[in-house]
Amino acid sequence: MKKIKNNIVILKVIFILVLIIAPWINADYFDGIKAQELVQEDSSFYEINPCKVSLSEFIINEFNSSYQDHYFFRFNDNSSISCFGRVSGVTQINNSFYISIGTNSIINLIIQGLFWITLISFIKPDKEKIQIGQSYYAANLLAVMYFCYSIFAEKRFYEQKLYLFDLTKNISFIILFVLLFFIIKNLNDVIVKRFYKLINFLPVTYLLIGVFSGYNLTIYSFILITFGFIALITKEYNRNINLTYILFTIFWIINSTDRFSFYPDKLRGFTSTSYDFNSVLSWAIFVFLLINGLIYLFRKAKDSLDLEKLLNVFCISGISILILGYMGANFPIINFFNYYYFGQQKYGVKIQNPFSFNQWGEKIAWRGFYPSAESIGEYFGLILILIIFMYFKNRKLSKLHLVTILVSLLGLYFSDNRSAFILTLLTLTYFLLTTIKLSNKIKLLLLTSTLLTLIFFVGFQNLSYPYIFTSEYFLNKAIQFKSEGATSSSLNYLIYVFESKSISYYLFSILGFLTFLLNRSIVWGMFFSRYNPSAYEFLLGSGPFNFGKLYSEVPINEPGYLLLPHSSFLSFMLFYGIIGIFLILFYIVKKIITERKNITPEGYIILLFIFLNIIKNDTLNYLSSFTLYSFLTYMILNTNIKKKFYR
Repeated sequence: MKKIKNNIVILKVIFILVLIIAPWINADYFDGIKAQELVQEDSSFYEINPCKVSLSEFIINEFNSSYQDHYFFRFNDNSSISCFGRVSGVTQINNSFYISIGTNSIINLIIQGLFWITLISFIKPDKEKIQIGQSYYAANLLAVMYFCYSIFAEKRFYEQKLYLFDLTKNISFIILFVLLFFIIKNLNDVIVKRFYKLINFLPVTYLLIGVFSGYNLTIYSFILITFGFIALITKEYNRNINLTYILFTIFWIINSTDRFSFYPDKLRGFTSTSYDFNSVLSWAIFVFLLINGLIYLFRKAKDSLDLEKLLNVFCISGISILILGYMGANFPIINFFNYYYFGQQKYGVKIQNPFSFNQWGEKIAWRGFYPSAESIGEYFGLILILIIFMYFKNRKLSKLHLVTILVSLLGLYFSDNRSAFILTLLTLTYFLLTTIKLSNKIKLLLLTSTLLTLIFFVGFQNLSYPYIFTSEYFLNKAIQFKSEGATSSSLNYLIYVFESKSISYYLFSILGFLTFLLNRSIVWGMFFSRYNPSAYEFLLGSGPFNFGKLYSEVPINEPGYLLLPHSSFLSFMLFYGIIGIFLILFYIVKKIITERKNITPEGYIILLFIFLNIIKNDTLNYLSSFTLYSFLTYMILNTNIKKKFYR
């Protein structure tokens, strides 16, 4: 039996290698056309002979392109199947070469899907398989139908990604249905055998991001949407949450009378690419099923949570992320393969030196492998906090933990996420003060050092500015971004508040002061210069994960590239309105009060960490962060954490 298992593992490894190598050696080796060296004066060979040279031929002929920093490999998903893995063109910009590699979105779905399914299959199956019953087959079918509809709802995006596919014809959706069913069914067959172990592998979603090249879909969406349907079919859901959400959805689809588009960029896989009736409805259904799927997963698998295993996965993923990010920044070919086989939303950073500073002596935030520097900084900060918990629980650390501490400190520094570092420092200070017997002098020295460090990161100079200047700084920035003849309703209101000095002025001036200290004045000012809700949209939002209206309705003087609100709170206010935000906070606060006897200091620290980062970062706009933070919050509020965290 053991020999058979070993043979299966070997076959899986061979299959993985085939999926990594085979696509990039596709070429006609008997056509007499050979790869030629790129030179600054002339790169016309690849324009005259598109799709004639494979990527492997190009690399062998021009090996320096795999490591020199003026080469960049980029995917062209809208290529024919015969062009897959071949050089479809070369563009020279200044001294840099951008080598376009032909890929096909249909083939991507198969290759990436099989690659990720095989990787997941390496996880040891559960001893006891989850009992789902006949609902499993119906859920798979419904999930496939939903994703076909989601492609139809965002057909403007997919028309540029699906080669020669006419999304107005039924045959195109029949082909997509068959392919999606093949991937989703095989994926879920692997997942249900490992259902109870999924909880401990959630941090892997930061490493294996799982976005299909050429799609606005992720491998994890396939899993969670299927679980969402299972929860509905088996009636294992929260009735009050679902009814409330349906009421919001009715308003969103009635209100979706305008048409706007949105380029997803680094949010691809977890944001809508357009604002119209079908897209709003599609994403409302997506989030509805996502919530039900997550609750179903957490509820069923919560007893399988093993803090030590979870922390080890955190550590291994964190180390891998930093190494792959650094290698990708220094080796263009690794950057290329990182994007495809880890399903990145955005190519890895080009900055080779993570210690870089700009011309003003400011640290340049280095995101490395992940699409967001701040979010990956939070991830490293969370790892350090969990290691602190583990140390004060067991009074020992493994070699893996020690290595991870160094890696995480480097990751925090590279990302320049000061708030995550401060929260980590405060956590360490708290445990030192409450668990170790220290003299009063040592305690005073520790508190003083922590306070001085906090002031240093906030900035001594920032605290020296007059309050009137700092409190109105973000408003002045918002006014600077305003275009002639176009002013958003939220900016008009802010101008009125600050000019009239009404009661609301004191609230917004404090907000402005905190915004200045958090270095959010520019991006939050830009948000309010755009945010143009009606009264009903302010109360109920305009639909989940849809930035189309925000970025298209009111033109502003923008920098020419996508700058997100840098606050999940502001994003969710856009999506769900003030009433939606209030209901979410009310539910969480109520659960905290109800479960306060079961929540340890560790639980409160994690909740505080999540809450503060939600306020100042877009972290919930990434599926990996959204899932992990939802999981941690659920476990703290619905499980006796004292069994997991104790001293």
